Amino acid sequence: MWQIFLNWPWATIWSAISAIFTAAAVGVAGWAMFRWRKQDELKAKFAFKKAIGDYAYQLIQLPPVLFTQDIQKNAEKCQKLTDLLAVCNYAWFMTEGLITNKKVIQYWELLVGNHQKYLAGKMTSEDLGAACMGILHEKFVFK
Repeated sequence: MWQIFLNWPWATIWSAISAIFTAAAVGVAGWAMFRWRKQDELKAKFAFKKAIGDYAYQLIQLPPVLFTQDIQKNAEKCQKLTDLLAVCNYAWFMTEGLITNKKVIQYWELLVGNHQKYLAGKMTSEDLGAACMGILHEKFVFK
């Protein structure tokens, strides 16, 4: 069998070797592109989880119930909480439907739907905090 290959011209042998390594390079590139996509998906999910953590941390800096006098005293903190919800919203949109965990979706909808109620003094921070902790404790980034 080796006699067949040894009788080939050197140009043919080197062309065959080049073709083999080119095919291997295409295979490695394809694998890298797939892994890169997965890495971007993980980054988007992690950014959402981090944004929720930042929101939860700011939430515990505020009183459990915001009365009128509390809103005036904590105006900066309330504004920061609203800004952090906007960051959470942006991170949620960036996941583009990658998060399919029903509990996470349910907690997220509760959080978004009740943020203004908390700022109006109609809801306690414990309810929002529980939604945040529900999201943070669910395994949806590294399943």
